[in-house]
Amino acid sequence: MMQKTYELVGEALCLDFTNTVGGWRGGELTENLHGYGDLLSWGVQAGSITTEQEAQLLREAEKRPDEAAAVLAGALELRETLFRIFDAVAHEQTPDAEDMAVFNADLAQAMAHVQVTQHGDHFHWSWLEDNRDFSSVLWAVLRSAGDLLTTPQQLQYVRECGNDECDWLFVDTTKNHSRRWCDMKGCGNRMKVRKHRKKQQS
Repeated sequence: MMQKTYELVGEALCLDFTNTVGGWRGGELTENLHGYGDLLSWGVQAGSITTEQEAQLLREAEKRPDEAAAVLAGALELRETLFRIFDAVAHEQTPDAEDMAVFNADLAQAMAHVQVTQHGDHFHWSWLEDNRDFSSVLWAVLRSAGDLLTTPQQLQYVRECGNDECDWLFVDTTKNHSRRWCDMKGCGNRMKVRKHRKKQQS
């Protein structure tokens, strides 16, 4: 079976995670994470876990399907919490205090698994390996969100796609910070075509 592929256009792991649902949250949505296996597949492609971790977690999920399903449900709730936080930031609003409290509680649990390791003369953040913890696929996502929220130089450029039928989020890393669309090949082209048709009609 061909592996599902995910678009990674957010320029931040946490925003790529919020973008795992297509469409607009005020209208019709297309869910891309239908099972725990989809969450792991996304995690490998986005870089939050390795293929070895994916294989082990899939084996564990076969043994404990109810636990894996519960983690998926929690992951979808986390996704929407993160979306609301960064959507507020993109619109220069203050994130909801309850959303921040939920995020911080999840972040604290994730950061309990982080450590500093030494490689030669350098020290690095790394994750404690626990291939039985179904939530491990989300640890790097939470760390990414914390890093983005505490980095003003990046946070100020969090944007929402200019297509009113898409609410994907991204960090505008272009030189002149003029990026308008989540993806020029997708929403960008669609909006150009729409603009051209309106011009012809008028």
